[in-house]
Amino acid sequence: MTTLPILDRILESTRRRVAESKQRVSPEALRRNFGARVPLDLAAALSGPGPMVVAEVKRASPSRGGLAPGLDAGACAFEYQDHGAAAISVLTEPEFFSGALADLDAARAAVTIPILRKDFIIDEYQLLEARAHGADAVLLMLSILDDAALRSLSAAARELGLSVLAEVRDQPELERALAAGARLIGINNRDLKTLRVDSATALRLAPAAKAAGAVVVGESGVDSAAALAALCAGGCDAALVGSHLTASGRPGAALAKLLGRAVGTRVKICGVTRAQDAGTASRLGAWAVGLVFVPGSPRVLSLAAARRAAQGVGPGVLKVGVFADQPESEILRAVSECGLDLIQLHGAESAPLVAALGAGRCVKAWNIGGPEALDAAAACPARWLLADRPKGVPGEPALNWGLAARLAARRPRILLAGGLTPLNVEAAMERVRPWGVDVAGGVERSPGVKDAAALGAFFAGVRRADEVAGLR
Repeated sequence: MTTLPILDRILESTRRRVAESKQRVSPEALRRNFGARVPLDLAAALSGPGPMVVAEVKRASPSRGGLAPGLDAGACAFEYQDHGAAAISVLTEPEFFSGALADLDAARAAVTIPILRKDFIIDEYQLLEARAHGADAVLLMLSILDDAALRSLSAAARELGLSVLAEVRDQPELERALAAGARLIGINNRDLKTLRVDSATALRLAPAAKAAGAVVVGESGVDSAAALAALCAGGCDAALVGSHLTASGRPGAALAKLLGRAVGTRVKICGVTRAQDAGTASRLGAWAVGLVFVPGSPRVLSLAAARRAAQGVGPGVLKVGVFADQPESEILRAVSECGLDLIQLHGAESAPLVAALGAGRCVKAWNIGGPEALDAAAACPARWLLADRPKGVPGEPALNWGLAARLAARRPRILLAGGLTPLNVEAAMERVRPWGVDVAGGVERSPGVKDAAALGAFFAGVRRADEVAGLR
């Protein structure tokens, strides 16, 4: 068993990885993948008012082990952008951080804000990889680069249009970075040799970096809104945060709370047939109200009845139409005549139909009957997935929460359904950590007729679970 310090082991692995990559993909092939896209300016993105966060897609770390092993990089990046991130950091080191270049591709396809490739960059070849896979910036660590390598890699990055975040740990490294012309400085509170965090490091070094005209990013150790505020008050323009966000199981909501925009678990009340029930759900804080258009459902509504029920939906509450294997024209007519905001699909609808209806406004229900359903569900193009139980399964009153948790780790924007009630919603949320919950029969007196007391109890359970999870 090796006794080398962790940083030395990472560098040894990185040298092997780069050599192997050069054998598989030539620099010329990487350049052919650049395309016409012009990289975004990371420093400019971090120069606005207020606390800024570079939110990191991070599955694991040497100090904490697995954080979110099944994390979907694209979905996570989208959640970060949707909840206020100024930029995205993507860890691509595979052996110690479980990253991959494919994560850069997925993040680039999901967001329009700058993306930083975070890795142990020691070779210009890695800059070509970053540019070819959609990164806008790269991290250069002074702890592993001498002055000649720093200047050479910085110049090569600039030629490729990439921003450089020069990472320092102490005053001598800061002086070296500034002397090399760095104007985007990352100050790492973590000592990579010991993995210990000293949150005062950024506060000690930021004033000098700011005095030199640099944009300053504090790294490591930010796990609360107070810590972020202290970092920015001490001279940092932004913080790079990874472990705290992905380990939460709800990276978007955790980021929102960090930024002072706390967002708890969304609640969708489905199968609403009366305006008074839509109004009660809205007053209690519903994210969305579901109107069912599926023939044969005990809660099915005509277009006229749906319009009447929708009159009770409060401002800012989304109206969701629920369909199953119905013609596109029929769905679009309901959307138009009832003013629907989102479309929920409960049948065997194809990916092309989801795309035609607009993936960004589709909720696709997925019956999670076993592990074999997870890969297909995770690949679904709809922005939201509703994790449901297979219908008519004896002895299965609720969805398998373990399987739902595995899916939620891969697809953060998950709505949990399948047998929720005021009595079990807290336990379900603790197990699955969903983006939202969806309930119909669990809060009813009869199909389509909601019980106000049950609705109140359900929302109270959701709030308690959020408080325990630190989302309120």
